[in-house]
Amino acid sequence: MIRFEVEEVERTANRIWRGKGSYPGLRDRWIGLEIGNDLSAQLELADDILRLMGRTFVLEAVRSSLGGLLRGPITAEAARFYAWRLAANQSYLQRGKPVPEWHGLLPDTRLIAPVQVVGTRPGWSRGKDPQYGVRITYQVLCGLACPVRFTRWSSLRFIWHMGRELGLHKPRARKYKFDGRPTSLYGMRMIVELRDSPFRTDDRTVITFERFAVGQFSSYNRRLFRLRHEPCPLQLDHPCSECSVGVERCPARSPIPRACRPKTLIRGFCRLCDKMTWQDDEGCLACLKRPPKLRDVKADEDAEAVRSFERTREGWG
Repeated sequence: MIRFEVEEVERTANRIWRGKGSYPGLRDRWIGLEIGNDLSAQLELADDILRLMGRTFVLEAVRSSLGGLLRGPITAEAARFYAWRLAANQSYLQRGKPVPEWHGLLPDTRLIAPVQVVGTRPGWSRGKDPQYGVRITYQVLCGLACPVRFTRWSSLRFIWHMGRELGLHKPRARKYKFDGRPTSLYGMRMIVELRDSPFRTDDRTVITFERFAVGQFSSYNRRLFRLRHEPCPLQLDHPCSECSVGVERCPARSPIPRACRPKTLIRGFCRLCDKMTWQDDEGCLACLKRPPKLRDVKADEDAEAVRSFERTREGWG
């Protein structure tokens, strides 16, 4: 079986992003700057990346691989994206060639790649009879497709199947019960067979996978699962899978981040739910648990109530 050097890619990407020793990375030195067509600044950025990678690749090859990072102000999202892309495709740089852009899978083609779960949100399946489940976001960790992300809907029954296949029911982890919550899968790694999806958008090709295997990541997944059952550094009583604290605020980051979500949830008032609910960057999580038809009816009722209030206020005027 093919062995992927995911750990080395991750270490290199983190050095490019965070820095190495006293030498600052992209996060502390380049975020917010706009390079544009300034050749000297482009070469300086490429030289910084080479220093952080600890390699002696051709400088022009690195500069030509930056692509979209040079269009407009450098954002944190773009910097992390290219840190992973350069770290995962050093074979091109070793030959003095720029890393080519990823344009998606061709029809009727397959790609074996390691992926990691980087997000879970409640969601409903498509079709005339939608079913409640979860939308899981995966990130490719190696190869030319790295670090492309794609989202796949899964049923709650499939979550239990994934937990079993990822080794969370093995004897070593048996004393820690797998609760079946989708958030428990956050951070888990696996090897999947990617294919082109029939569902396309205007700006990109959607990819998904048909089957997966654990391969070299079985010990990593069980280790992460065990760490999440150790005492909480914040002295919280609930398990990690129920915690609202994200990776950026959870102090338990060594040797593996233990948080079960990328960002911390906040409590806010939802107009559709008419109460305080947990919310992330994309909106209310409670709303996503409603069937789509009921959600649309509630939104229409609220819109009509607002229009009625506006008409009444105009009458008062």
